[in-house]
Amino acid sequence: MPEENNNMQPRRRISFGFIFATLLVVGLIAIFAYRIFGNRDTSTRLYNDDYVELLVNEHVKTSTTTHHFEGSYVVITGTYTTKSGVKNSYKVVMDEATYQSDDLVYTVEAYKAMDYEEHHYEAGETFDVSGHSINYLMNTYTTGKVGVGDAYETTWWDSWGPTIIMLGGSAIIMIFLFSRLSASVGGANRQAMDFTPPMCINTLRSSSRCSPK
Repeated sequence: MPEENNNMQPRRRISFGFIFATLLVVGLIAIFAYRIFGNRDTSTRLYNDDYVELLVNEHVKTSTTTHHFEGSYVVITGTYTTKSGVKNSYKVVMDEATYQSDDLVYTVEAYKAMDYEEHHYEAGETFDVSGHSINYLMNTYTTGKVGVGDAYETTWWDSWGPTIIMLGGSAIIMIFLFSRLSASVGGANRQAMDFTPPMCINTLRSSSRCSPK
């Protein structure tokens, strides 16, 4: 029984450094996966008629217009409430000419009894909105903040974020790997210096003298 106990290998314990490196790699992968797959635009895409209808019914809370002059189109984003009162974000994309034109006619529905330009409409009744551009309607009927966005504005993440995180994570991983490699080499050298030949071990068990094989 004592010999069996002597031959048992000690249970290896997982080091803190290994756990830290594993968590670091998993964290970096999770961050990049989120930026690639999880940062998608969840805004409701509205057509021009839908947007005008929400405006006239005063359901648009905020509007931010971004002019993309290179493509001659306009992107309007903001928040609105549905007929049931649920708050959502929205996006409307149209060309610059449509945004500024006051010759277009839009057919909308009254969500409740309302007055529009000296006319009274009951809930559910449809009527035409004409003689005004979307630009005018947006500035007139948005109930909250109206602003102008910058098409060339970028965030810190879009410019330097991925590079800094990648370099920092790579540096930490390399330092950890070199430290582990150095510790492994040092441990192997100590084991080689403390090594006792098996013949000598057997001799020690049976006699007080250790003689070479």
